[in-house]
Amino acid sequence: MKRADILIIFSVSLILLLIISVSAVTYTARNAALGDSGTCKKGPVLLKSDLTGTETIKITNIKGSICSRSWNGLCEDSTGCASGFKHGCSGGTQGTVGLYNSNNKKVATYSIAQVMQGVKVPSTAKKAYVYFLDTWYNDNNGGFKCTFDFSSCAPECSGKECGDDGCGGSCGSCSGTTSKCKTSTGQCVTCLDNTDCNGGKICNSNNCVNPEDPCASKNCDDNEPCTQDSCSSGNCINTLISCPSGQTCNNGACVPIFIAGNATWQNLNSIEIQNADIYDTVKLALNQANLLNKEINYSIYKKDGAGFLFWFWDKKIAQFSSIGFSTWIINETGEFYFNASVEDYNNNYSSNILVVGEEFNAKPTITIIKPVENSTFVIGTDRYTNDVIFEQNASDEDDIIDIYWNFDDRNTIIFTDCNNGINNCNTTHRYTSAFAGTRIINATAKEATRKGFEYDLSRIYVYKEGLNLFIIIDKPNYKLREFPQTPITLDARSTHIANCSRTLDICQASAGGKTCSEITDSIDVSDKLYCYKYADSSSNKFRFTWYVDGITKPNYPTDASPFQIVFPQGGKHDIELNARFTI
Repeated sequence: MKRADILIIFSVSLILLLIISVSAVTYTARNAALGDSGTCKKGPVLLKSDLTGTETIKITNIKGSICSRSWNGLCEDSTGCASGFKHGCSGGTQGTVGLYNSNNKKVATYSIAQVMQGVKVPSTAKKAYVYFLDTWYNDNNGGFKCTFDFSSCAPECSGKECGDDGCGGSCGSCSGTTSKCKTSTGQCVTCLDNTDCNGGKICNSNNCVNPEDPCASKNCDDNEPCTQDSCSSGNCINTLISCPSGQTCNNGACVPIFIAGNATWQNLNSIEIQNADIYDTVKLALNQANLLNKEINYSIYKKDGAGFLFWFWDKKIAQFSSIGFSTWIINETGEFYFNASVEDYNNNYSSNILVVGEEFNAKPTITIIKPVENSTFVIGTDRYTNDVIFEQNASDEDDIIDIYWNFDDRNTIIFTDCNNGINNCNTTHRYTSAFAGTRIINATAKEATRKGFEYDLSRIYVYKEGLNLFIIIDKPNYKLREFPQTPITLDARSTHIANCSRTLDICQASAGGKTCSEITDSIDVSDKLYCYKYADSSSNKFRFTWYVDGITKPNYPTDASPFQIVFPQGGKHDIELNARFTI
C-alpha cells in the first residue's frame, strides 16, 4: 500500500506594539490653529473669553517648535525645527487675531505683528481668538506656549465732570454746569452729594430731592443686573427684571434654579462630574421615579457675562424607570448647566454648573471576560462547538465607543454605542471543524467620533475528532504591548499535533503507549474528547516558516529552535508563524 502524505498548514499572527521615541513628522496645516496641546487643530484658538474692561491686548512671548516655510514663523525656541526654517519672533508673522462680540460676530481683525505691538480693544469686543496660516509645525513632544498680555483699565467716573473716564473713553456728554457722572456706568446724574444741590434740597439716589419727600431718606439703588429698586410710598421696592426660564436672581445675577440630586452632569461611566473638556461626550442625567417611556426635554445654557444664555436643546424618551439621560458632544469651552422637564411633571429640574476646559482625550479601556484564556472547546458530531460566550468590560469616560469582535476564524461583528448604559455589546459564536486549533480572540474598543482605541486578546483551544494542529507562540507573550529596545526572542516550542477520539478506548488503541488525556468542553462538561500528543515541536516532520512584517529571511530557523530579532524601528509589527507537518 502506498503511503499517503498529509500536509497540515496553519498560521498565527500577532500584532506587537513597540513603544520607543521616534522622530515627529513635519507637515503643513493650512487655515488651522495651533492649540495648547502642540498639535494642529481646526478652527481658532480662544485667547480670552471675556474682554470686559480690557483696553489693549499685546503679545509678550511666543515660543515653541513652530517653523514657517517662508521664514516668517513664530519660533523663539527653535529646537527641532527643520534646517533652514528657524526664525525668531522679531520677524514678521503669518497669523491673525480676531475680536468678536457676544453674538460671535467679528468686530475687528489684526495681524500677529500688530498685536505684538499692542492694539486697542473696541468697546463691543467680548472674545479674542488667534489664527495661524500656512504654518509648518514640528512636534518634538515639547508643545508650544503663547502668552498674551491683556492690559485692563476700569473706567471710573465718580466725582468727575462728564468727559474723560481715565481710560480713554468718555463718562458721557451732559448739559448744564452741575451735571456729573455716576460711578462705573457713565450715566449723567444731577448730584453726587448734597453740595451739588441748591435750594435746601438734598442729594438722594443722585437726584436733588426735597427733604420732606417720604423717599428722601431712602437709598434706592438700580445698579444690580437683574433687580431694579424704586421708591413707592416711602419704601424701596425691589422689582425682578426678567431672567431666562429656569433661572432666578441671586446677589444681582441670574443663576439656575437648582434642585439638588435630580439633574446631574455625568461622564459616560455614569459618574457625576463638575468639569469636562471640549469635544468630550457627557451625559445629561435625570433621576426621578416613574420615568420609563416618558419624554424628557433638555435645555442647555451657557454662561455669558453675569447670566446664562440658551445654547442647545434636545429631547429623549427615558430609558429606565428612575433614570433618563441624553448625551452631548461639547463643542466650546465655558460654563454650562441644563434644565430637564418631563411630560406631565410640573417641576423643571436644573443641573449643577459644568466647567469645560481645553481638550484632553481619555483612552478607552477594554478587558475580555469570556472566553477565559486557555479555555477548551470541543467540536461535536454536528461539526460545531457549543455557543461560546464572548463577554467584555469596556469603558471610556468621554467618548461613545464601538466594540469590534474578531473570532479568528474569518468572522467579525461590530456593536455600536457600547457604553451608553443600554447596550452590553456581548455576543456568542460557534466554531466549525475547519477552524480547530489555536484561536486568538481580539476585542477592540474604538471611539465613535475620535481616533482613540484599545484592544484585548484571549487565546483559546478548539478540539475536534482526529488530528489537531496547535501553533503556540511562547515568546513574545501575545498580550504584551510594549517591548524594550533590545533583541526579542521568538519561541514556539509548545507547538504540537494532538490526535483525538470520542472514547478513551479508541484513543488508547491508537496511542501506542502514549498518555490519553481527557479534554472537557468549557461550556458543557459532558462534551469530551480523549487526546494524546501525536507529535511535539521537536519532530523532524515539522517545518517552521517565520515571517516578520511579511518577510522571511534565510537565517530564520525552520525547526523549533528559538532565536532573536531586532526591529529596525519602533511601531506596529506583524509576526506570523507558518507550521507544516508531514504524516
